[in-house]
Amino acid sequence: MKIKMPRTLLLLIIGLLAKVLGLPNGAPPEACYDLMPRHSSGSLQSSYPPYQVLPAPGQGRVRLTLGSPQGLPYEGFMIIAKDINTGENVGDFANLPDSARYLECTQGTKNGVTHTNTQKKHNLVFDWQAPIDYEGTIIFNSTFAQDYSTYWVGVESAKVAVSKRSIDVLATPPPVITFRTTTPPFYRPTVDYATKNEEDPFYAGCHTTKNCFGAPAGCIKTKDCIAVVAVIVRGDQYIFEMQARRNAKYVAVGLSDDKNMGDDSVVECTNEGDEIALHMSWNTGKRNTRHATPEGAVQLESGTTKDDVIHCRFRRDKLTVVHGRTYDLVNTPYHLLVVAGTDLRRNGVDFHDLVYLGTSSSKRLSDVGEWTAASDILIRLHGALMLASWIGTASIGMLLARYYRQTWVNSQLCGKDHWFAVIIALFFAVRLNKAKLPDWVDWILTAYVVFHVLTHLILTFLGCASDRQVSQRVNSFPMKDMHSRGSMVHPDARRDAPHSGMRKFIFGVYFVVIVMFAAALIVITVLAPIEETWATFTNTISNY
Repeated sequence: MKIKMPRTLLLLIIGLLAKVLGLPNGAPPEACYDLMPRHSSGSLQSSYPPYQVLPAPGQGRVRLTLGSPQGLPYEGFMIIAKDINTGENVGDFANLPDSARYLECTQGTKNGVTHTNTQKKHNLVFDWQAPIDYEGTIIFNSTFAQDYSTYWVGVESAKVAVSKRSIDVLATPPPVITFRTTTPPFYRPTVDYATKNEEDPFYAGCHTTKNCFGAPAGCIKTKDCIAVVAVIVRGDQYIFEMQARRNAKYVAVGLSDDKNMGDDSVVECTNEGDEIALHMSWNTGKRNTRHATPEGAVQLESGTTKDDVIHCRFRRDKLTVVHGRTYDLVNTPYHLLVVAGTDLRRNGVDFHDLVYLGTSSSKRLSDVGEWTAASDILIRLHGALMLASWIGTASIGMLLARYYRQTWVNSQLCGKDHWFAVIIALFFAVRLNKAKLPDWVDWILTAYVVFHVLTHLILTFLGCASDRQVSQRVNSFPMKDMHSRGSMVHPDARRDAPHSGMRKFIFGVYFVVIVMFAAALIVITVLAPIEETWATFTNTISNY
């Protein structure tokens, strides 16, 4: 007996099978040529793709992250690496996650990667390794399938320059991506980037796919941090990336209950000459002490130095016990402290002379978003008040006390002579590293000292001349001024000392110049770092 199946039901079953089997085990090798999905239905999207391929250079390899700035999942993907001059597939992929498999675009190689299932995926990470002795520029070309019928072809990464010594990401991807349905002979970039516009790939995905925090404050937006840390959460894995410039010997990140140093768990990446080492330490008050790393607590994935930059990447276990305290990265919010310095000491790091900065608030490391720096307004106010007191009023007070006791003698301030009423016994403070003052502030202080000394010398000579004239006046004192009561009422008793007019003029000039010095230093201190503040101000003005 034949069982007849209605045509409509048969077509429905075939359609369901096609949907289930269309992308279950990834793309076949023949898809390497055009990156097109091999199922019959679906539509190639012409809109800007919501996915991206982010390359980051490592030691002899490139770490790739396939994700979405908007956090959208994808079910399928395929990626290859091509030489932009020859169009040939280059290198091999490695360290694939469970949801990805190798694709032999060329028999016997691992020069392609595709998915193994249609489960939703976020931020897959794996490596690409260049062939031995290869030198050239490559680009990663990919396809992302949001679901069975929605996919984007030709999603390209930034260019990556490969040499025998290093691997460099040259630029961000072009703003407009050309989607291809046929294989081009080779890739030509749509935008020619100048070297001066090259961007650091470290900042790709900050505040969208990973948490980033750097110093000085606001440097994530300008992508020019002296020291910066990024936290990437993938399931149970907490991956930290750190980077520091200006010939830093170390860069470190601390997990803290507050924004200040003290009772913090710290992880350090140190440049020890022939290698990048990973250490753990503990902050007790303002003192940092290195300790043995608990087994499995942290693991270094990569570490490099190039030019004046140190970079490292490590994994930290989601649950660690340090100094008797449990650090639960999943459930406990933390402040981040980022520091960097130019010197190491035996069994530890030296003072953080490059940067030290903490976040203004705590949050869970898995909550991706912008992290703001702790305010240093009290430090700035303290610096401004000290400059006004020590540079301004102290200098004027010392000058008055030394050279103006016999000036303005016919008037008083609050019942005291003018020189005594305004005297202050302090001079000025040493410039602190935390003040973030530029080096050329030293020249302003030098000019201040030179001006102060010259004024003292001039007034010293005037004082000698004045004393000589007073001595001559006393020696020629007339007897007729002796009154009958035996008292001596000399007509010069309440007169200003000789050359008082010149001294008053010098004081007027000195007062104005000292006020200008103090005002300039106060502005530089309050608006520090002044160079960045000035650049921001000029850019704002030019944009109007």
